[in-house]
Amino acid sequence: MTDIIGAFARHLAERWSSYLGGIAALSTFSMAILQTSKDLLPIRRIFHQWFLKKWFKAKCGSTGNPEAAEKELVALATDGDKNAFYDLAIEQLCGQISAAAQIVLEYPGDHAQLLQCFGSLRENFESLKAAGATAQMQSLGDAKTRMLHQVQRSIDGFQISATYRWKLYWQLASFILSMIIAIVASHSQDFPWSTSIFIGLSAGFLAPVARDLQAKLQQVK
Repeated sequence: MTDIIGAFARHLAERWSSYLGGIAALSTFSMAILQTSKDLLPIRRIFHQWFLKKWFKAKCGSTGNPEAAEKELVALATDGDKNAFYDLAIEQLCGQISAAAQIVLEYPGDHAQLLQCFGSLRENFESLKAAGATAQMQSLGDAKTRMLHQVQRSIDGFQISATYRWKLYWQLASFILSMIIAIVASHSQDFPWSTSIFIGLSAGFLAPVARDLQAKLQQVK
């Protein structure tokens, strides 16, 4: 094992410039493939829809209706245009959800399922209805304020969680794609498997850097 590691280190030291250029080219190529796939395919739309459905199922509980809540949300946010809603960037998506939440809080009786699924707020929802029924305006205002804070924190949690998983899955995709390209590219070369794995992993680490540089260049243009 020590001999293998030593041989790999010597091989790397002798050809480090070639490896560095290959890693940079591979990371750029991998990121270009992923970016093109994201632009041409509805990957983000599918991810957002899947993640929101999963989030609603966890929030609605046994008494809620996730499907009905999702339908109400899309209707309020984008007038029922599901593709346009889920294709938004995560910041814009959560902005539309927050705007819909304000409408829901103004008319809670018309959107009971969506209100409950925003954060399993059944207790506060009952308090809000009771306050409205007894015409106690101060209690009504307090209940709305409490619910607004809870709904906003729930939406913030959704955004943080979705952003984290989107970046994680994208990073994993760049690793896997870089590994595959490195193995295929080095198949016809006199490279050992350890070198191919090293190049693939290194390119996977550098792929997000190439993506950030590409994004900055697009902003400059």
